[in-house]
Amino acid sequence: MKDDGNCIVYHNEEDIILNISNQYDVFFNFTHMTPNWRIGNMKTDDREELIRRIVEEDTQALNLARNITVGELVRRYGDFHSDKGFSQEDYESYLLNCYVDG
Repeated sequence: MKDDGNCIVYHNEEDIILNISNQYDVFFNFTHMTPNWRIGNMKTDDREELIRRIVEEDTQALNLARNITVGELVRRYGDFHSDKGFSQEDYESYLLNCYVDG
């Protein structure tokens, strides 16, 4: 993975599924419900802008994800001595969240 030049960028498939917090914050279902992954707020944000962010997948975290490779994530956050078991996809998500939420 340390030589992987790809970026981890999640996308909606045919259906867009959203999670709504008890504070009306909106998140994609493929993310963590933390500030950088937040799309917006149903009560306070302009409806058209919220729809645009959803359709264009425009969140701070996804914009960050487009600009860092798996190899760079591994170099910054990977633990080469760890014996924890992850699937590669779960590990990539973990590394990306270290970067986005760090």
